[in-house]
Amino acid sequence: MAPYTVPFIINGEERIAADTFEVRSPATGEVVHLCGAATVSDANAAVEAAAAAAPAWQAVGTSARRDILLKAAEVMDKRQTELEDLPLT
Repeated sequence: MAPYTVPFIINGEERIAADTFEVRSPATGEVVHLCGAATVSDANAAVEAAAAAAPAWQAVGTSARRDILLKAAEVMDKRQTELEDLPLT
């Protein structure tokens, strides 16, 4: 079974890179997953998507942005056990 390849998420879409590299557990040395090696095109697409999203995010007030991030942390905290049980491959 091939290890899981972590995708890039650019503009809300998953992209699997053509070239990948292994990420190994420091404890066991086993391959945990593969990670994509971004190309210049991938990086440019990510920068363009971020630049396009910036005005909408900037329009959200500081307090609202804080609330969004705190809510995300709360959800992850509540689902910690579930997240710990997710397979890495």
